[in-house]
Amino acid sequence: MVKNRALSNVLSIIILIFVILLVFIPFLYYLNNISQNNTVKTSIVNNYVYLKNLQISQVTTGHPSLYYNGSSIYAVYSNGTFVPPSSLTIVSILYLNTNGIWLNLTSIKYPLVVSKGQVISLPSYIQGRPIIIVTSLGNVFFLQPGSSIGPFCDRKYSNFH
Repeated sequence: MVKNRALSNVLSIIILIFVILLVFIPFLYYLNNISQNNTVKTSIVNNYVYLKNLQISQVTTGHPSLYYNGSSIYAVYSNGTFVPPSSLTIVSILYLNTNGIWLNLTSIKYPLVVSKGQVISLPSYIQGRPIIIVTSLGNVFFLQPGSSIGPFCDRKYSNFH
């Protein structure tokens, strides 16, 4: 009788170890996947923040500069450095209407990719009103008539077309 009891203790310990391993191994696998997912998410967010800040830096240094004369937006690569031009993707242009509400300009087909110097003509009902340019990276550029973001020389580009 003592031999059967000793054998049942060993079997119960083996079954207990098996159950613990059966639960513990998937749990370790789950923890490993969570750790990898957090690493991937962090690197994606860091990459997005880097690109967003890079776009702001490019626009403020003239790759491209944005100038709004009240009726058109001039996107001009005005920085004379040997940096290759980067494109700017505009996903929305908003204007301030007479009621003080920002409305999306729907007459332009979005996304609008600016990859070289170009002029974006705006409808007549927007003339003289402030605008907001929203880019694909979520940057928001506010322009009053006669203002610019980045280096822009009025005399050099007054006949720009």
